[in-house]
Amino acid sequence: MRGLLRLEEEARAGRAHTFLLVGPDRTEALGALSVRPGGDSAEASWWVVPTVRGSRLEEELDAYARRWLQQHWPFETVTTPDNRPDDPVALAGATIVARVPAIPERTEPPEPDVASAARLWAEYRCTHPAAAEELPPVQSFGDSIAMANELLGLVRRGVKTATASLAEEGAPAAGDHWIVCDGEGAARAVLLTEDVRTGPLDSVDDVFAWAEGEGDRTRESWLDGHRRYFSRVSPGGIGDVVFERFRLVWPEAEAERAAAFARSVGASRPEELDGTPAQD
Repeated sequence: MRGLLRLEEEARAGRAHTFLLVGPDRTEALGALSVRPGGDSAEASWWVVPTVRGSRLEEELDAYARRWLQQHWPFETVTTPDNRPDDPVALAGATIVARVPAIPERTEPPEPDVASAARLWAEYRCTHPAAAEELPPVQSFGDSIAMANELLGLVRRGVKTATASLAEEGAPAAGDHWIVCDGEGAARAVLLTEDVRTGPLDSVDDVFAWAEGEGDRTRESWLDGHRRYFSRVSPGGIGDVVFERFRLVWPEAEAERAAAFARSVGASRPEELDGTPAQD
């Protein structure tokens, strides 16, 4: 219990995040990885159950964890100290599986805060006077507060540079701007649409699925997740899909950070890293 309280305290303060290593049936925790961000670097602590200790799986956890973190977070370096079985944040992970519901409850995000969007757009126009005076579309990602916050976080870190929507909802054009809100409806980012294509859901390719930055970033995972999502928001059937590429352009500091991540090894697809040793 002390470990869980410590994890909650650290996570709420943004000082730590915990990921689980689970068995094939996803009901047994085999280990946990706790990450403490620190600017452009991170420190990761890990822990595995005794039955895994000394196995190849334990050996691979350290190397895989560093590569995974660099692909999903804007970290230039990730250090993994010796296995720390007494780390309360890592230990807490072993009890989390039973506390996570099989089907998470979805809470729809509120309507966008147009006033905050107008302020954000005005800030952007101060340094980009060529931008239209009219407020661009304002929306959040997904159909729940949790999804809105999660996907916005991926965008702000530079991991997510693409999105998909149903064609029946309309399609943007290259050069259009739009504003993204968090799960509470507050405007957080201005995006610039760079490329748009419309086609069947299964016309998605590996490169686009990776650019969406969700799940394990494979085409198979993308199709599974988007079939479920589009079936929820459009029970009548899934028609054509709009495949959009975008770039974060404001706030300026976050835009620069996202652009830097796009140029880093962490943004590379696994196929592009074959033969390249993981960075320490």
